[in-house]
Amino acid sequence: MKTRVILLFALWSSTVIFAQSDSAMTEKEAIKKTIDNMFDGMRAGDSAQVHSVFRDDVRMLTTFKRKTGEEVLHEGSLTDFLKAVGTP
Repeated sequence: MKTRVILLFALWSSTVIFAQSDSAMTEKEAIKKTIDNMFDGMRAGDSAQVHSVFRDDVRMLTTFKRKTGEEVLHEGSLTDFLKAVGTP
């Protein structure tokens, strides 16, 4: 009886582990698909396709360093980014 309980527990725990791995892969694939969709839209100049991967309340931030060495954080807008994508 003790051996059966251990065997059943081992089978159950391996099933749970594989189920978690599958869902993690699905999540990774969904993230990759979203990123690929954005870059495909950018390459095609399709601002509607690019817009589909963003929330409307997204913050578009750019960081750069001026010649003086000053570090700057600039906030843009999704609208301006989409216009740039859709402009040849």
